[in-house]
Amino acid sequence: MWARVVVAVACWAALVVSLHFDDATRTFKVVQFTDLHFYNDFDDALTLEVQKIVLDAEAPVGLVALSGDILAGSSINNNTYGRNHATAEWEKMAQPMIDRGLNWAITFGNHDDDGPLTREQMMDIDTSLQGSLSQFGPNDLPGVSNYWLPVYKDSTEKEISAVMYFLAVSDGGCENVTTGDGCINTDQINWYKSISKQLRGNGWPIFSLMFIHIPTPEFMDAWNTEICYGTKNEDVCCPSYNTGLYDALVEMGDVKVLAVGHDHSNDYCCAYASSPDMNLCYGRKSGFGYYNPPFPEQHGGRVFEMEVDTTGAVNYATWIRDDLSEKKVQEAHFPEGPGQTVCV
Repeated sequence: MWARVVVAVACWAALVVSLHFDDATRTFKVVQFTDLHFYNDFDDALTLEVQKIVLDAEAPVGLVALSGDILAGSSINNNTYGRNHATAEWEKMAQPMIDRGLNWAITFGNHDDDGPLTREQMMDIDTSLQGSLSQFGPNDLPGVSNYWLPVYKDSTEKEISAVMYFLAVSDGGCENVTTGDGCINTDQINWYKSISKQLRGNGWPIFSLMFIHIPTPEFMDAWNTEICYGTKNEDVCCPSYNTGLYDALVEMGDVKVLAVGHDHSNDYCCAYASSPDMNLCYGRKSGFGYYNPPFPEQHGGRVFEMEVDTTGAVNYATWIRDDLSEKKVQEAHFPEGPGQTVCV
């Protein structure tokens, strides 16, 4: 059972637009786009079609979650033209949501700031656009885009029934380890735990989704040992040092999905033994920039549809919507042995 929170925690910026479950259907839908990699007109045109097809097929959409690598930063020249180019690419990315009157929220990936814009500059651009609910996050945390968004039980906006967390991975390396993929820092984990405790109060945990860019090592372990749904067509690229984010999520008991991107050829979703009611889920590679899912996989997005009952309890379902407008039923994969054991 999930708690209903009546008094909001004073740790998030006041939103011009508030998110809430639909009064009639009691549902709220999130579409996750990941690894859009905007940077050139040809690939961008194809990526925009993916966004349009998925959003139209899944309407009505409550929130679009962009889980990093929105820009192919290293492919954008690092000069004045490059800065103007990057700004134009970011605005182009947002246009399908703006045209449909949708709200979105972002977290950064490892490639966004490879180019001419810093994460602060990109967040300035994003938050200036109508429909963006993105936030810089606390100044004392590593990175930009550490924040949470409440989803209210209904349009009265008196009770929070779900929470969307967004955390920013480091650019490269992890805490004192200077090599390998970026991670969620210990300070960020402690911040999340503090928010989770405040939201819970004396009640039950609040049903939550968390979006980050780079998978934790548990994504590798879960594929090796659990029944998963979807495909793994490349090694899990995860931090060589495990900061304990997954363990913190298990401890707090509120996050039911940890949603990631980064590995363009993986789209599986599975529970891990230590927390069978929490899923570790890759999104589907959404953009045509950089390398793409192997044939016959299509680009697309992962969808999360939540439903709240009269008591405030939340259940959810997830699926892939591809750029052929097809809702994909992902096949089960059964453990095959040790498999990958080291993050790459």
